[in-house]
Amino acid sequence: ACPAGVLAAGAERELPADVPADHPRAELDGHEISLPDVVGFHCNDLAAPLIRCFTSEAARDADIGQLAGSDALSFSASSVVYVLAYEAINYGGSSIALSQPETDLSSLGWNDVISSFKSTNGGHPRWWEAANYQGGSWQWGKSFWVAYVGDAANDRFSSVQNYP
Repeated sequence: ACPAGVLAAGAERELPADVPADHPRAELDGHEISLPDVVGFHCNDLAAPLIRCFTSEAARDADIGQLAGSDALSFSASSVVYVLAYEAINYGGSSIALSQPETDLSSLGWNDVISSFKSTNGGHPRWWEAANYQGGSWQWGKSFWVAYVGDAANDRFSSVQNYP
């Protein structure tokens, strides 16, 4: 049986005609899931527009290692993941590894749900309150691990971009 929001193997989710082919879509263990369900898992965007999701961080990290051409996830300078975002404080709950700018986190199911994050590989993410890098923004130092973004920023991120 497939988890809630998951299509059976081989099932195709048809996108409306006005949705571009590069529109994000997600899968869990090879089965398509709806984008709002992504926030319930541990995912990465390295195969964008496909968001690959797993039931554990370890499985997600192993997938990142395979996609990056190595046997295990290494947060080295050669890796492409610049931030790991978490749904709960203290790096808890579900998570997503981001390797590219995201103009609208709602397209990944991650709008207004982030409470903590780890900047990786010298990453310097800047978070915005609205999509398309609009509204107020927050930024911490390079490679910072932020166990709680604070009351003013909690569950308010809608877009993110890495800065050198």
